[in-house]
Amino acid sequence: MEFNDLQEVNREFNQLITYVSDDKKYHVSEQWEDASEHEYQGDCEDFSLAKLHELVRRGWPIEKLRLTFCWVEREADDSGHAVLVAEHDNRLWVLDNRFNQLREVPECMDYVWNTTQEVGGSQKWIACRKVFSQYYETTLPPE
Repeated sequence: MEFNDLQEVNREFNQLITYVSDDKKYHVSEQWEDASEHEYQGDCEDFSLAKLHELVRRGWPIEKLRLTFCWVEREADDSGHAVLVAEHDNRLWVLDNRFNQLREVPECMDYVWNTTQEVGGSQKWIACRKVFSQYYETTLPPE
């Protein structure tokens, strides 16, 4: 588990995948698919799934990787956004299709965090605050 893997995967997949909305690609409002398995096209959760699968392929334990849902404060349509959050060296790093550089969770002040997988690979989703507070003492913006 090398930190460099996170940087490489985030940057590479942001360049490889073309953003295409679910409405345009699947003709439905929401469809979660690994973009690397679907012509390298997809929206934010498809980027996140592709990154997750690539990191697992590289030997990262799925328990260190969580799909996470938030809102982008500046978006006029109040749309949701999905990212991959990876735990490394007792810190949480955000792999995001909007940014090639990794950001640590407290640096993402433009996001309103909502839910995350209870543990990587889980079907159970919980409030981000419950997970993030295990890593950070600083106050995060309200959910």
